[in-house]
Amino acid sequence: MEYKLTYKECIEGLKAGKLLGLECGKCAAVYFPPRKICKECFNEELKIRELKKSGEIKTFTVVRVFPEGYDKPYILCMVGLDDGPYVIGRVINIGIEEAEMSLIGRRVSVDYETFPEDKFSNGEKVALAFSLL
Repeated sequence: MEYKLTYKECIEGLKAGKLLGLECGKCAAVYFPPRKICKECFNEELKIRELKKSGEIKTFTVVRVFPEGYDKPYILCMVGLDDGPYVIGRVINIGIEEAEMSLIGRRVSVDYETFPEDKFSNGEKVALAFSLL
């Protein structure tokens, strides 16, 4: 069994302005990030699909104790993408002082951010991120 869509291909897609996911050929469940098998019906026939790059914030938190590579506190949110999957990433176009309950339900667009190589990585890191609309 091989991956129809690799993590590397997802990252390359993000950098090219596309959000690539997978859709089950049997039950039409949609996935991001990629996986080998449908978790709903266990079908292995998944096809690559370009997903809409928009969604809605479902919940968030302010991360004040951050990992290496981050230099200040940030807002981490869970977003329900318009095509179905839920994903997690940073909100990159506002500061933590704007983190209040009114963020829940706000529309966002999918973006990405890059981080330089550190002692835990093997090169540049790319992470899913969001911008408020």
